[in-house]
Amino acid sequence: MTGGRGRSYDHGMSATVPPPLLRRVPPAGWTALVWCASTLFTLLTTVRLPGETEPGQWPAAQLYRWDGLTVTVLSTALVLYGGLLLGRRPLVALAVLIAAAIGETTTLGVGELPMAQYLAVAVALYFVAAGRPRRTAAAGLALAVGTLVGFVAFRLLRGWSAGVSAELAVALVAVIAWLLGDSAHRSREHARWMNERAAEQAVTAERLRIAREMHDTVAHSIGIIALQAGAAVRVA
Repeated sequence: MTGGRGRSYDHGMSATVPPPLLRRVPPAGWTALVWCASTLFTLLTTVRLPGETEPGQWPAAQLYRWDGLTVTVLSTALVLYGGLLLGRRPLVALAVLIAAAIGETTTLGVGELPMAQYLAVAVALYFVAAGRPRRTAAAGLALAVGTLVGFVAFRLLRGWSAGVSAELAVALVAVIAWLLGDSAHRSREHARWMNERAAEQAVTAERLRIAREMHDTVAHSIGIIALQAGAAVRVA
């Protein structure tokens, strides 16, 4: 009975622990999920919800017209495609996601790229900063923030209204997402360096142990030879 329980316990202890949810879902899945959630949020803010006297935002939104729905479908397709590109061509993926955000914004009648439409870009920026070299991550951040600056500058140069303060908040979220991803990247590199150092120390310790054992063996052998030589001299 005891042996069976021991084997069962050992089997349970040796079972592989599943990774956390954040790692089980691929970046493309998180990007698509955030886009769908933000799109649903945008749809909800165009109607009067219980307890409100008027819609929350974007009274000029065209989301429920055929052209607005068409743009939403096309933008969603771009997000799905951009998510699939994150693992192979991260900068191209970011550009595709930004294009989707700009396309969806055209149906809202606003003077800035709203936070909801840019959240998928921020999530993708996190994964780029977390899993790509620093230079690629920095280029992605420059692309994301530069798009916001260019969007506002274009509207100002045309004499149109522009939500500068709202765009600053969106840029702040993008920068925070990048910093979180960069921190995760550095933490992973530090953990890898610590593991490599521990492995090197283990190898060095093993070599020292073998050297000590060889030294003790040789010393013992020399001692025996000396004793035998001394005994032979006395016998002679």
